[in-house]
Amino acid sequence: ITFFAGIFASVGILTAVFRFYSAYESERDRMEVISTAQLCNAGLTLVVTVLILLSAPFLADKVLGDRSLAPFVRIVALTLFSQNLAEVPLAYLRARGRTVTYVCVGLARTVFSGTLIILFLLVLKQGVRGVLIANLLSAATAGLVLFGYVAAKVPLKLSVPKLKQMLRFGVPIVPSSLVQFLL
Repeated sequence: ITFFAGIFASVGILTAVFRFYSAYESERDRMEVISTAQLCNAGLTLVVTVLILLSAPFLADKVLGDRSLAPFVRIVALTLFSQNLAEVPLAYLRARGRTVTYVCVGLARTVFSGTLIILFLLVLKQGVRGVLIANLLSAATAGLVLFGYVAAKVPLKLSVPKLKQMLRFGVPIVPSSLVQFLL
């Protein structure tokens, strides 16, 4: 569910970040690319998340075969939102050549997530629900911290012309991502 929904939520904007960030030489233009991508990604992901939250019983029935699993679908939807909050900041770190920071963030996320999963599974005996909650907490922590990091570095401003360029570049990637998902 999250992978499929994430394809629609991102509309290829992450690929466009790298294309347009490197295309501009001025720091102001580069910051507008990051800011525009951050706002677009957060906004679209919020819409997709709300749609999943509202249709959770239907999705649980059709995808998992049991309407009573709707709370799991809701947790997964919130995890998608949280994960996507971190995507543009991670792209920003990569685009700026901050590979050590990028790797450290990835490692910290993995250790934190693993620790939470062990806590929820072995100590709190939460089963599948615990794994989903651990993933949500890990994604939410990373998403909020990384979103805040970029917001502190890059003024949040939507550039409509840059958004149009980025969407023209990124939207055609969506069908390709869907085909890869199906394969």
